[in-house]
Amino acid sequence: MRRLRVGVVDLVTRGPTRALYARVMNANLASIMPQVVAAWCEAEGHEVSFTCYTGFEDLDKELPGDVDLVKPRFWPTR
Repeated sequence: MRRLRVGVVDLVTRGPTRALYARVMNANLASIMPQVVAAWCEAEGHEVSFTCYTGFEDLDKELPGDVDLVKPRFWPTR
């Protein structure tokens, strides 16, 4: 199998925010499974980029533009 460039995004919020509560608490909502997927892909020999989106990051700048696959963890809808 050829070596893939994989991007894993853990979406812990629905969109951009500047709220003080979000700055303090959103990082605590990160999930373990996206980290497991990133570690597994890296163990398989792929080049992995992992981003935990807490509402303050610019996803266009965080993820490389040349990824072959992006695996987001979707925020549950209500």
